[in-house]
Amino acid sequence: MYSSPTHVKHKSLARTLTPSNRPYNEPAIVALLKEGDQQAFEELYHRFAPTLLRKLMHLISDKQQAEDLLQDSFVSIWLNFHQFDPTKGRLFTWMARIVLNKALTHVKSAKLSPESLENLSLEELGKGTPSYYWIGLDHWIRSTLAPHQRQLIQLMYYQGYTYQEASDE
Repeated sequence: MYSSPTHVKHKSLARTLTPSNRPYNEPAIVALLKEGDQQAFEELYHRFAPTLLRKLMHLISDKQQAEDLLQDSFVSIWLNFHQFDPTKGRLFTWMARIVLNKALTHVKSAKLSPESLENLSLEELGKGTPSYYWIGLDHWIRSTLAPHQRQLIQLMYYQGYTYQEASDE
């Protein structure tokens, strides 16, 4: 069982965090987190807490409540990391789902108006997430895909081409 990292208990950290400038290597950080490495968790927290807090601020208008939910979410991430399965999705998506579930539980338990959460999807939570360069996807794309496959991804997912438009290129 993991012990909770002490830095997560400090509410002021969410206000002062800046994303890490180090290259993001998701498989390496996942391996370290599976071993209970607190430095890897700190890296994860520094990299993704600011983005997740911004997403929470769209859902929960009270900044202190959003920060508390973020802290609770990261404690859950730490304590339940053994449940993360990289074959089922990316780490950020898994963490965003935990944050969304915490927000939904908060709204239900506080009997707040759920209008802001109505029809909310994980895709909405992911709007404005870090670029694929920042989370390391660019390295994966460059190292594993052929040039024509990279071009298709660029055209369809980052330039908004339809399947037909991309195939015409």
